[in-house]
Amino acid sequence: MKLKKIIAAGAVSAMALQSGGVLAAASTMTTIDRDSLLKPGNHTIVAEWSDGSDVKRSENTYSKYDGPSIKIYLNGKEVETDTEPQIIDGTTYVPARAVFEDMGLEVEWNQDSKSIILKGAGVITSMTIGSTELKMRAMYNENDVRMHTLSKAPEIINSRVMIPLRGTAELYGASVDWDPDEKRIDIVYLTGEVISVDSQL
Repeated sequence: MKLKKIIAAGAVSAMALQSGGVLAAASTMTTIDRDSLLKPGNHTIVAEWSDGSDVKRSENTYSKYDGPSIKIYLNGKEVETDTEPQIIDGTTYVPARAVFEDMGLEVEWNQDSKSIILKGAGVITSMTIGSTELKMRAMYNENDVRMHTLSKAPEIINSRVMIPLRGTAELYGASVDWDPDEKRIDIVYLTGEVISVDSQL
């Protein structure tokens, strides 16, 4: 099956091949520049392909926040990051390591599985790039496991691992407030508090 064209309005144009219903990455094909699609503004991706008889078409439209810089405060202290938080379709994404290490958690990245692992507060949390499923396991009881569903999946944005802030932080008992006028995120979290894997989103 050949994908005739991919058009990203307001971003880029590209040609690619489709195999088994999934866009296949190969050195011989041109792929969409993901970083370009994550620039501020509205974007519409239009794909057209042929199955030998009919030409099929699909569209996906999304928007990315293009306002002033966003600042994050944890318990009143500004969190220093080398990557600016991103607001995409109303969800705030933050660099996983900077924010959650400041919360006293250990942050690990598994390149093979594309997963982020948070350790601390008595639990081990794992999530995977592109998946809204999140697993929490009691640190000292591997049989005590609960699955949660985030509203948005973690993403790699501009080569950095970014995770949805509110859904993840609230699982650790943190409160997250957004001030749209100041473009400020305030996180209140009791460092070292032991939580339950039954915490709800």
